[in-house]
Amino acid sequence: MARMRQMPTQQTLELHPDLRPMIDCPRWDGCGVPICPLDPGQEQRDRLAGEPKCRLSKAKRAELGADLPWRGLTPRELSAQERWEQMTAEEQHQVSMQGKKPLGLVHSET
Repeated sequence: MARMRQMPTQQTLELHPDLRPMIDCPRWDGCGVPICPLDPGQEQRDRLAGEPKCRLSKAKRAELGADLPWRGLTPRELSAQERWEQMTAEEQHQVSMQGKKPLGLVHSET
């Protein structure tokens, strides 16, 4: 059962404005994940096997965490995003086409 979280006071938010993305999450009240991608302290935490992961869409996390150094992404997502951003436009196109080829096979089989 998800636990209900108490909303921080205005004074707490003034002292810790970095909590705002986490609190603005639409799942804040009932979320029970131990490591939140919107948590300013997530880098100091370790995930244990079997613990639940954040189920909020990557797009929403990126929107809420835009001002965080990791942009609301998981370490794996951030690494992939950084690799993508370092590619030339031609390299990005080639990678995109590699993904479309298998999709074409799936669609042709139906």
